[in-house]
Amino acid sequence: MAGATAEILLPNLSLEERASWESTVAAGSTTRKGTDFWIPPSDDPSGEPLPFFWDTSDDRADGWVFEGAEGATQAIQDAYGFMPRASIIVGAMCSGRPSDQILARLCSAFLTSHQGILLFDGLLTPRLDASSWFAWNRLTPGVRAARFLEALGPFVGRIVAVPVEGQPASHAVDAEFLRFWQRHAAFHFVK
Repeated sequence: MAGATAEILLPNLSLEERASWESTVAAGSTTRKGTDFWIPPSDDPSGEPLPFFWDTSDDRADGWVFEGAEGATQAIQDAYGFMPRASIIVGAMCSGRPSDQILARLCSAFLTSHQGILLFDGLLTPRLDASSWFAWNRLTPGVRAARFLEALGPFVGRIVAVPVEGQPASHAVDAEFLRFWQRHAAFHFVK
């Protein structure tokens, strides 16, 4: 079962930053094969290691872009003060809170010492039961992004809804918000 993915957006990805990311991964993993790695769950270090992967995008002189996201790069530059030109994509090859916690821990450790932000693979949501999920998904992306912030309550750090084709599509957060989010009762990554 595939799990959550996220993208660390960076002004560039130097050899030192790549080595730092590899060290971050190596510090917690029990096994590594290329860019695949396994890490035991945070709540059970003796438990079966969970599988993850990572990849990078090349530095792009014209900035980071993905299809339909002409406004995304500008929104990130306006909010965070840099144009993303490179990224580290990290994902879980399993699903659930333990793998989400590991993703958050890895990304937070890297972002704490490097200029960059985390782009979730969609908009964050409050915890919803099955009966609320259908109604939530009928809301427009802009309303969902606003309601998430209302449900979140007071927070620290920065969170920005990044647009695709004029509608909020993903949340981008700084390291401070990511640390806050890890401790929040509704914590999860977007899958």
